[in-house]
Amino acid sequence: MYHYWGSGLTITSEIEFPELLPYEHTGLPDLTISIGTVPNQLAGVATDKKVCTASNPTEYLLKLLSIANYYASGGNSIIVEPLAAADDKSIRLFLLNSVMAAILKQRDMVALNASAIQYQDGVILFSGRTNVGKSTIISQLKQKGYGIFCDEACILQTGVDGQIRVLPSYPAVNLWADTFEQLAEPLPPEADKLRPQLPKYALRYHQDFNIMPKPVKQLFLLNDLAINMPVEIKKLSPVEAFSEAHNNIFYRQQIYPMKKEAVHFLNLSKLTKDIPACLITRTIYRDTFEEMVQVIENQIHYNG
Repeated sequence: MYHYWGSGLTITSEIEFPELLPYEHTGLPDLTISIGTVPNQLAGVATDKKVCTASNPTEYLLKLLSIANYYASGGNSIIVEPLAAADDKSIRLFLLNSVMAAILKQRDMVALNASAIQYQDGVILFSGRTNVGKSTIISQLKQKGYGIFCDEACILQTGVDGQIRVLPSYPAVNLWADTFEQLAEPLPPEADKLRPQLPKYALRYHQDFNIMPKPVKQLFLLNDLAINMPVEIKKLSPVEAFSEAHNNIFYRQQIYPMKKEAVHFLNLSKLTKDIPACLITRTIYRDTFEEMVQVIENQIHYNG
């Protein structure tokens, strides 16, 4: 058995996960990952059923042709049934994304589709839809001396003082092949690809990974438009920030069939109530990441 920490949980797994942080823990783990036979259907009534998925508040079933079947239940168990000829990287990738997102929701944990850098005694979040450039931004900020806190997803946690803090998911930044050219860095070896057929690579930073929850200092919501325009930044009210952040919930489509609207509303309201938030919009027609980073740095220093 392997023992890890990931997404705020202690994990015991029959599958080895190079992506996760090795972590020896005592007592029962928060989550157990095992290899076995996945049920054909949910034990309870499905509140959402599609071709590949079915879910209700305590169960999530995912069947991926040629990769694996997954069954997540009770917030503490994942069964994986690998299919013939499936590669290990693909099996792990889908588990760490949609299946782990379901586990977090089963545990009433709220995850935001966001990357983050460390700043002062807290973190700065960059939230937006998939492929909007979050990983590229934090990688460019790393080149300027900022420490990376997390990529892909940040988990919101309310402390005993009522303040929202965030936990990281796992110690890796995932970048497309062309991003390395933008960063003027060499392409990683093939072994670091997320999947054999996918030109996206994982840069791991286990030695610098910090699992302690951190307060959020600033929130940047990222957007891109199909028009030629300079980078624009707009300060958001708490209501506007809530609306933008709600669109960026990690696997947002799982919220409603799993009946998690209330817990997400509460946590996002706390996040956006007092934290400075801005919307940054850029064009998709040209590379504007250096310009975006300069705008972001100016705003970081302005807010202090």
